Order: sequence, then C-alpha cells, then structure tokens
Amino acid sequence: MRSDEAGTQGSVSAGLGVKRYDQLNAITRVPAQPGPGVRAGGGPAWPQDLAVPDGTEPRALAWWKAADPAWRPAEAALAAAEDARVILPDGPEYEELRGWLEERDVPCRVSRYWEEAGQVGTVNDTGGRTELVTAGPEGADPAAGPWAVAARDAFTAQWDALEELPEGDADTYVPVGTLVPADWAELLPHPSFNPVQAAAVPEVLEGRGHLVVVAPTGAGKTPIGMVAALEAYARGRKAAWLVPQRSLTDELDRDLQLWRSRGLRVVRLTGEAAVRA
Repeated sequence: MRSDEAGTQGSVSAGLGVKRYDQLNAITRVPAQPGPGVRAGGGPAWPQDLAVPDGTEPRALAWWKAADPAWRPAEAALAAAEDARVILPDGPEYEELRGWLEERDVPCRVSRYWEEAGQVGTVNDTGGRTELVTAGPEGADPAAGPWAVAARDAFTAQWDALEELPEGDADTYVPVGTLVPADWAELLPHPSFNPVQAAAVPEVLEGRGHLVVVAPTGAGKTPIGMVAALEAYARGRKAAWLVPQRSLTDELDRDLQLWRSRGLRVVRLTGEAAVRA
C-alpha cells in the first residue's frame, strides 16, 4: 500500500499559528533540534555515539518522494531550485506525473517498492530559501539540523541505488540459479540478483550466525529475506518476517502469494486475525 499523502505536506507551529508546511511564505528557522542524547517532547534523541553533522547546505535543493499520482511540485519551487529531483513509485498510474516532470526537465527515478511521501531541501513552495529542512507525510513536523542532514543523505543513497545500469553493465547481475537451488528460482521475484543481493545471498546460505543486511530502500533487501526464509524452510524450520508497518504487510503478503500457490504455507499475523500455528 502506498501512502496517499502529498510529499510537501506537514505542519509547523512555532509562534506562527498552525499552518501546513506548503502554506508558509518562508521558513527562516525551524525550532532547534535537541543535541545528542536529549529528547524534546518525547521525540527521538540523536544517538550519543554519533557526531552531530553540520546542517549547512549551500545548494538550493528541492527533493521529493511522491506517493500520490495527482501530486505536483510547486512551480515556484522548481524555478528556484538548482537541484530538483523526484522519486516515484512504479506503476501505470504514475505515468502522467512522470511525463509532467519530464516536460519540465525534472529528473525522476522509479522505485518498485512502497514509498512514503516526503521532501528535503532548502527551497519552499513559494521559491524562498530556507535552512536545510525535511518534512514527511501530513501530520509530521518539519525538522532541521542533523535530522535534515540524515534525510538528505538517505535520499541521496536511495537515488543512487535507483540509477539505471548503463549498457554493458548487465554482466554485474548474477542469474539466481547460480547461487540458489534451481527450484527456488520460480519463487523469487526476479531471474537475477543485483550486486548487493549477489554479495549477501552466499552469506545467508553458508552462515549459521546472526546476519544484518543494510542497504538503501529499493536496493533489493526483500529477495534476500526471501532466500533466508526459503533456506530455513529447506531445513525444516519456520521463518518469521517482521515489518514495521501494517501497510508493508499487505505488500509482502502479495509478494508471497506465489509461495502459497506452490504449496508453501504462509500465514499473516497483523493483530486482527488469528491462525493456528
């Protein structure tokens, strides 16, 4: 399930009254963020073992993640931005938005996975310059300082991960049958593993200890998890797949429908349904 909120929404209340983020004429300062290990109003604390990054950003950035086919970035923001870019979900319903962006020479890349609307940058919807600010879906307060730096760097990592391969780079992909049993190939979503997956899958199959795979959104962690679940099943064990949001359960449940059709038992546990183990 994809969020229906537009990426420019959020709320700010700091002596300005309650306004939507995209209704502000200018944002010169966002309420200061707490330092390392300090919580403000019950919010998250910056980890004490991480240095607080410099939030200075000289570029005029306007970066968005869209989750609504009807969403359009503000023309004033596009005109003022030195660097505008958009990450879109995959699907035919986004073709019109993709064409709209291409007409305005706004680079966009497509993620095949669930996306949540959001934005990060130094340009607001009226074209004014701000400090580096990140804003999530509707209802989320904009944040500056290290939180905005983290959002900018996470966007950059995802953007880079979604880059299309140049011609001739297809040989960096490995056919799934060379790394996993042949009968698993039809249970995986793609016929080949990308470089991240090709590096992780042997560790999944050969190791017996704990393993953590860290990669940007869209890098292909789900097929790696599928291999881990299939490996556990092949050894006569069960696999539990945890996701942080119920909406992600819908997406994963659709991905695993093929497993059910091949005779594997897959159950969904989201709190509102009970199944027998």
